[in-house]
Amino acid sequence: MIKIKLKMAGNILFMSFLTVVFGVGCTTYQEAYKVTPSGVIEEKEIPESRVIQTELAQDYFTCSKILSSRLYEYIDKRKIPKALPVEADYNNTSKAKMRFYLCGVDKDRVLKDTTLVKVINSEKKTVISAGGSGSYTYKNLNNTRTQLLAWLRDNKGYVRKGETYAVFWDSPYTL
Repeated sequence: MIKIKLKMAGNILFMSFLTVVFGVGCTTYQEAYKVTPSGVIEEKEIPESRVIQTELAQDYFTCSKILSSRLYEYIDKRKIPKALPVEADYNNTSKAKMRFYLCGVDKDRVLKDTTLVKVINSEKKTVISAGGSGSYTYKNLNNTRTQLLAWLRDNKGYVRKGETYAVFWDSPYTL
């Protein structure tokens, strides 16, 4: 009986340790702007920012790992902290793009383009954001996109000036 209680106490202590370690690691991400909660459609101001972007002449869902690898390699070599969100242009089946935000001191840091990654200044913009949840599949993203486009049709005071794009908040490093 004592052995079981000690083993259980040890497991609880170990799980508490992991929660603290991984919780601290997960809070190190900087945010370029706030997430839109799932099921909510809202007007949002995206601040003036700098992003790094890569693109490939392929469908997004066949090359997303290549795009993210290029961006992660760029930020790792330059010791740039990871920031959220990650944005992706996935609607054009002949050209996919992915963007990472530069936040904090890296927002003003001198960074150079490479053959695969471009540093881009982005102006402040107003967007209509639809929050969704679930896996990063075309079907799931398209369902949220359909809800957003329906909202825009019903709210005539807004004019669509660009293509929709995906915004990912759960990085591969979160639990």
